[in-house]
Amino acid sequence: MKKLSPAQKKIARIAHPYDKITGADFKALKKKKKRKKMKSRGLGDDIHKLTTRTGIKSAVDFFSKGLNIPCGCEGRREAMNKLFPKRYK
Repeated sequence: MKKLSPAQKKIARIAHPYDKITGADFKALKKKKKRKKMKSRGLGDDIHKLTTRTGIKSAVDFFSKGLNIPCGCEGRREAMNKLFPKRYK
């Protein structure tokens, strides 16, 4: 049996058998990559995406949970979406 490179090992570990690259690995990889992108409805969704990707949202959630205070993110998000909606052509 030939040795696999680190990248090939990563692919092989996705599905059984874990020491060979098979079609099942690629099927599982393709299924794993399919993630629906949420279409932004307005400025509130854009801000939500930014804060989630930068880690700000997780920090706010951590502190609001620790202080037992609701953060009100969803309400603000909906209000921003209504005030500044996206206009798609």
